[in-house]
Formats: sequence, structure tokens, C-alpha cells
Amino acid sequence: MKMFKLCTTDGYTWNFEIYCDKSDTFQHLRKNDSVTVKSMMSLLDIEMTLYTDNFYTSLLLTDYLLVRKTYLCGTVRASCKELPQVKAKPKIREIISLGNNKGIKVFNWKEKRNVTLSTAIEHDELLVPTGKNSRNGEQIRKPKSVLDYNKAKKGVDLSDQMAAT
Repeated sequence: MKMFKLCTTDGYTWNFEIYCDKSDTFQHLRKNDSVTVKSMMSLLDIEMTLYTDNFYTSLLLTDYLLVRKTYLCGTVRASCKELPQVKAKPKIREIISLGNNKGIKVFNWKEKRNVTLSTAIEHDELLVPTGKNSRNGEQIRKPKSVLDYNKAKKGVDLSDQMAAT
């Protein structure tokens, strides 16, 4: 038995699902994808953005959500077979990206380590200032989707902290 939570960026638990491996699946989606869709049914079709970690991110889910006017941005394992493989490795603070005709993009970003994201958000790979400077005084810039993902992840962490106390 597993519990799946859907949280806001400020730590509010919007919905949760208890999964016992016997749930119905939606159309052609994986079980993880179906649990995700089921937990956010009331948020579909209103142009919301869902941020997921690599356990939930898939092209099938991203495609399904796009049809439902919902955007997904999530980390993926670089070795994920479902995603196009980006052969070149990015240099520090460099983006390498691929996209398809549906508006789904996969990109690698490297700061300290490689981060691979799959996203359906427009202009998500734009580099924006973080508000921090490097040791040599240069303004540090990151992809907007990386900053947004990190903010969303903090909401899940905060929700977990509040639930534990």
C-alpha cells in the first residue's frame, strides 16, 4: 500500500490517494500515471501545471495532460527508455534540449550535476537570474523550469514536515 499526495507550492495537501495495486487505469496510462490523473481530476482542463519527480514523469502522462489543458514538468532519469536520448553532455550552465511536434521538450541542464527534465511548459528552458552571484561576482542563471520545479518540490517537503508533527 502506498500513499500519493498532491500538494501546492506552499505545502497545502490538495488531495491524496491510497494505492493498493488494484486501481483501474485510465485509457493507455501506466499505473503511476493513472494514480496521478485520479488525484488531480478536479484540476484538469483549467491550465494548471503539475511538477513531478522521476517516479511520476512520463511522456504518456505529459501527452494525456496536454490534451486535458494541464502542463507537466518533471525530472526524469537520464537512462529512461521512453524519452529521446540526448547524446551530448552539457557543459556547466549549459542546456541541451530536444522537442516533439506536440510541444513536449526534454532537456539536460548541468550546474553541479546533470539534471534531465521533461516539460510541456512553453519557454521553460529560458535562463533567468536566481538572485545569487558566483564567486567571481557573475549573476547565476538557471532554466526557469528548474527554479519552478525546486519551488514546487519545497511545497511537498513542507507538507511532509507538517504531517510528521
